[in-house]
This record gives sequence, structure tokens and C-alpha cells, in this order.
Amino acid sequence: MSVQWEILRDTLSKEVTKGQSLYAILDSAREIDIAYWLLESKDVEYVSLYKGRKEEPIWDAAPYLVSCPSDSQIFRWILAKGWGHSWGVFLTSTANLETLCAHLQQFLLVKTEDDKEFHFRFYDPRVLRVFSTTCTADEIRQFFGPVTRFLMESEQPNHLVRQTVSVQGLRQEEISLAAAAQSNTSPNP
Repeated sequence: MSVQWEILRDTLSKEVTKGQSLYAILDSAREIDIAYWLLESKDVEYVSLYKGRKEEPIWDAAPYLVSCPSDSQIFRWILAKGWGHSWGVFLTSTANLETLCAHLQQFLLVKTEDDKEFHFRFYDPRVLRVFSTTCTADEIRQFFGPVTRFLMESEQPNHLVRQTVSVQGLRQEEISLAAAAQSNTSPNP
């Protein structure tokens, strides 16, 4: 990873407004250490998106919704080890973990026109960056629900993608982490 985790932490933390929390959706099918690290970690608030579903027994390949306080060890670990490897996405919300989990579970399976079900890995940044741009304004509002913004790694190294909902639908912006680092170290006038 060429971006220092401190720059990512500071940049992501600035995205969290009053009353909101920062969460990550991590894909343990992409990196098996995620499930084991969560199990062994103390004081980490998380829930499997497979909780209460037929997929629940495959806990070591599940997507996990994880609370990410800016000073937590789990947040540092995700940034230091996972950034740039498509482990998942971050999001901000005023909703609690259980409410977010219930909302996000709605999107785990999709049906084709011939009623075949497929797992939808919307928590993969490579998928979310493309999928969300194909949604209508109503679809993106439904998808976001209690989520204020999604934040994820970009295709460009050292960039972050921010997605929010506007009246017109999806608003997607690319943020240079180098520029963010400059603004973090610049003295305030």
C-alpha cells in the first residue's frame, strides 16, 4: 500500500458528520483473515450480513459490517492491510449496526429474469463503483436507505471515491489522498 494509513484515517474520519458513525463492509471471501481477525479481536462491534440467513454457516466467507471508530485497532488494520486490495467499502450513517445490517441484507441476492438467484457483492468497491452509476435516482435512494455516503478505494492508486445521493440521484466524486494529506498538514489561516 502506497498510501499511509494515517492519511486514509484522517480523510475518512473527516467524512463522518455529527451524529454519524463510520462502518466498513468487509468481504471475508476476498480475504479469509478478516473473519478470524474479527473473531479474535476484543471490543470490535460487528455483524455478519449473513446473520439469520441460509448462508450463515459459511461465516468464514461472509461479508461483515464493522464499526470503525477512528482510534480503533480494527480501523487501523483495515486501512494498513486492506486498502488497495478490494476488501470492501466504508459507509457513514446515523443508523446503528443492526438497522444497517437489516437494510444491507436486502441486496445480498438478486434474481435474473428467469428467476435464478445470484449473490450480489455490492460491497466490493470494483462492483459498487460500476453498479451505482447504472441506478436511477429512485433506485439509488432505495439502495442507500440509511446510508449517508459510501467511501471506497478508486481504480487510481492514492484516490478515494465518495458516493452520496442528491436530488438528481448518485453523486460520485474522486478525492486525491495526496491533496487530502496536504490539507491535513497545512496550517489553518
